[in-house]
Amino acid sequence: MTNNIERKYGVAFVPNRLEVDGKAELSDFPKNVLFGSYININGKDSMATSLYVPDFASYTYNEEERRLIYTNIYGKENVLTIIRGKNGWSGQKNVRGEQVLFACGAIWDGFFSHLTMNGLSKGEGCKYEPTDVPNPKKV
Repeated sequence: MTNNIERKYGVAFVPNRLEVDGKAELSDFPKNVLFGSYININGKDSMATSLYVPDFASYTYNEEERRLIYTNIYGKENVLTIIRGKNGWSGQKNVRGEQVLFACGAIWDGFFSHLTMNGLSKGEGCKYEPTDVPNPKKV
């Protein structure tokens, strides 16, 4: 993200479940994960988004948990690790090797809302698109 941001509001997203033929164990993971922020850069409203897609070669499992790593399509040095444990999910986002986010939850919708609600992190690779949507107001 740029340093000229005047305002930033995170947006939460709940992804669809991953569906891979012959790999039912992957249905406990998301198809992809989107982080987004409404931002204002030099007076212009935009939506900045960062999309993370699964790296199937990273899938690991043991008796306690299953783990899948997702990479940012706008910056491969940004990764998101999703872990499915016995009591729910946890996720950790690293931007350029530094942990910037950790979340956990027992219910799919609640976990992903919590994981994505802060939007983008400083230095995270993303795409900017102008928007006609007015800036959300703080409650």
